[in-house]
Amino acid sequence: TLEDTLWILDTLGGETAATGAGGKPVDLQFSADDQRAGGFSGCNRYTGGYSRDGASQHGAPLGFSQMASTMMACPEGGELEQAYLQMLGRVDAFRLEGSTLSLLQGPEVLATFRAQ
Repeated sequence: TLEDTLWILDTLGGETAATGAGGKPVDLQFSADDQRAGGFSGCNRYTGGYSRDGASQHGAPLGFSQMASTMMACPEGGELEQAYLQMLGRVDAFRLEGSTLSLLQGPEVLATFRAQ
């Protein structure tokens, strides 16, 4: 299911995702209890709200809101983090296919994750 699964970033913007600081992959977890999402974004930890309300022709509705992150400076992972967090702001739907989660903006796949 979407919630209570650790999702590891596989692709971002149609390309294989790099790892972040210390070789650690970007990850995402959803908590149904408090409607919060968060994880490691390449350099820092991030968190924010999410909603599955609305409608989508391309998948199940999903949107992120009020995202915040720690502000550590990292020698690596900064560009990945910036691209990843910007992508989250564009998401309007998701699709689950087996152990793969796709985040969408309309028909466009913005990122894919695999279940850990």
